[in-house]
Amino acid sequence: MDPLVLRLLLAAKQQDLAALRQLHALIELVTQIGDVVHHLQRERGLSNLVMYTPQTSFQNQLTDQAKLVERALENTARVIQNIMSSGYISAARLQTSIALALQSSFDLAEIRKSVQRYQFQQEVSQTPCEHYSVLIRLWLDVVIEAAGLSVSAQVSRSVLSLIYLLQAKEYAGQERAWGVIAFSGKAAGGDLAERLQVLGQSQHDALQALWPAIDTGSCLQYRPYFEQGTDQQYAELKQLMLGLCLHSQASPALAELWYQCATQRIDVLHSMLEPVKANLEQQLTNSRQTYDKEQRLLQHHRSEPAGIVADEVPPLFPTASKYPEQASLLHLLREQSHYISSIEAELCNARIAVQELKLFKEQSYC
Repeated sequence: MDPLVLRLLLAAKQQDLAALRQLHALIELVTQIGDVVHHLQRERGLSNLVMYTPQTSFQNQLTDQAKLVERALENTARVIQNIMSSGYISAARLQTSIALALQSSFDLAEIRKSVQRYQFQQEVSQTPCEHYSVLIRLWLDVVIEAAGLSVSAQVSRSVLSLIYLLQAKEYAGQERAWGVIAFSGKAAGGDLAERLQVLGQSQHDALQALWPAIDTGSCLQYRPYFEQGTDQQYAELKQLMLGLCLHSQASPALAELWYQCATQRIDVLHSMLEPVKANLEQQLTNSRQTYDKEQRLLQHHRSEPAGIVADEVPPLFPTASKYPEQASLLHLLREQSHYISSIEAELCNARIAVQELKLFKEQSYC
């Protein structure tokens, strides 16, 4: 084996391994962000219950939920610190998105104070709900930027499925929060009804994009729940909610029931994170095993292959029977060439999907 060819192959595999480490860091980051988003969504919904309904029992739940949010943010900051220290992620756009989301998270204290103030003064405001939604959107932007960095088309598709799931969950979370306002009757009207309809359609569109992207087993398990009218109570409350908006009427006693039904739906979406994350981890494991095997083969060829006489020149196309190690290395070369020629097209398609997702998100309500 020509030393220069061997060095080039080793260098290429080292880059593959570096990309694999980056993928592992990205997956750890986006799964942690999934927890942050989940807890923020619940805090947003509870905040609206505290402001828009007469029940006081939700205050303790809101206090406990705020603690869960802070814990999730601390864990996320720790993951980000480890990733930055390792140097696995150096993309400027991703770093900027992370910095913006982290900095905006410091505004949570002020958002919570405003909720307490409105509650004490027995006033209502849509501003806290909007601020929570902006913060959640910033964290989702980090996941979208991370998806665009993947050098593996399979992993890109899996991260895309995670994004579709998080987006569907966020639209459901916004629907839950704004639904509480609708039942209170304190912000009724055509604009609120339109917002709720857009959120419902956006949720449906995100789910339709999700089903082809996840594994068949998960699709068969979860899709019927969202497409066969399994939750009849949720559907009935949703229709009632839209009617109250359009006719400027209120039914605050149903706000809590709506919150519980919407939360059950969101919890089902949240449970779907586990198979998606498991799929990502399995892809990483498979890739790592492949790279390890190829590296062992390359390291073996640092020395002269056994069975080849020094004066004997191996043929241009060695046979597996006479020169098995040379043939295996040639096979590796061909695989690497095929991988490089095919990966760009696959990654291009995945990144187009990421860009389309960004446009879709920008056209939806915050």
